[in-house]
Amino acid sequence: MGREGKGIRSEAVRAVTGVCAAAVLFLGCGYRAGFTMPDGMDTIHVAVFENNTLYRGLDFELTELVKAEILARTDLAVVREKTADIVLSCALMKVDKSVLQEDENDLPQEVELRVAISANARNRAGEAVFSQQQLSKSVRYVVALGETEEIARSRALREIAEELVYRLAEEWCWRGNAVKRQKDVLGKNHAG
Repeated sequence: MGREGKGIRSEAVRAVTGVCAAAVLFLGCGYRAGFTMPDGMDTIHVAVFENNTLYRGLDFELTELVKAEILARTDLAVVREKTADIVLSCALMKVDKSVLQEDENDLPQEVELRVAISANARNRAGEAVFSQQQLSKSVRYVVALGETEEIARSRALREIAEELVYRLAEEWCWRGNAVKRQKDVLGKNHAG
């Protein structure tokens, strides 16, 4: 192997070493992928999605995807409604398709599929803690590549579940940190 091969290999080794060092640094500092919820937000109930579309079964599929995403990305436990700190109620508002490209026989070749939902969450006192009137995701699929509407729909549902949980957690973590900062400031003012 010539000098060029050894140089490329040593650059690759340095790059991998750098990535590993960064990972160890983040993990060693307590970093974790996901969100830690504020105090008092330990459990959530995810009600079965209301389905306002003609597509049957998507309400159950989307409910399960949201539950799985909550468990994967937050420290919330998914529980029955009676014991939940938060109750999440959502509706599947729309599933529609737009043909982007047709072949010479006017058959769809590229299609965009759009899924839209709404979501609301309330705490035990019945106070709104999250409201998203419309959240939508679009995915494209190409018939000529063997992609199907069912696969695209599953992908869109997974992506919208991910986005919903991200927005929920981001809102609640931001709100929880703001309350914590306010308590810290109030505590310092009273101590001084």
